[in-house]
Amino acid sequence: MQVEKTDIKFDSHKLLSIYEMLDDSKKQIAFSSRENNKDTQDGVGSIWDYRPATEWDWDHINPLFKGTYLETVYNTLAKDYKLGRARFMRMDKNNRALTYHYDEGIRLHIPVITNPHAWFVLNNQELYSMDDPGRLYILDANKYHSALNLSRENLPRVHIVISAISH
Repeated sequence: MQVEKTDIKFDSHKLLSIYEMLDDSKKQIAFSSRENNKDTQDGVGSIWDYRPATEWDWDHINPLFKGTYLETVYNTLAKDYKLGRARFMRMDKNNRALTYHYDEGIRLHIPVITNPHAWFVLNNQELYSMDDPGRLYILDANKYHSALNLSRENLPRVHIVISAISH
């Protein structure tokens, strides 16, 4: 199975309140950093833009998020996973689809905002909805996948996405 819906659930209202304090005009907002870099745009987009860096160079919580519920989530997940790039990813009318691609490792997804028209396209061409805000989903990103937000009403879709490897 390419996606696993886990029993782990975080407080989606607390995550949403953190997200709402950020600049939501950005498609991605990083909350992990290299060293103590406070730039929330360092580490967003394609990892190919950062070569020779790897996913695992973003191995600290961004200092801007220390002491927040987001740090609690990050530290909770770090007990079971080696964490890399971590970011909020927004899809709306300005970016409705990602390319059909694969990545290295797994991606931890926590929906913060979702809607009935937001899906993943999995490698078997199946559509999958991560429809439970706050729930932890594990995506095997080694297999081809894409994400779509086809809401006619322009409802956004925001996920926390973290590159990870199981310990």
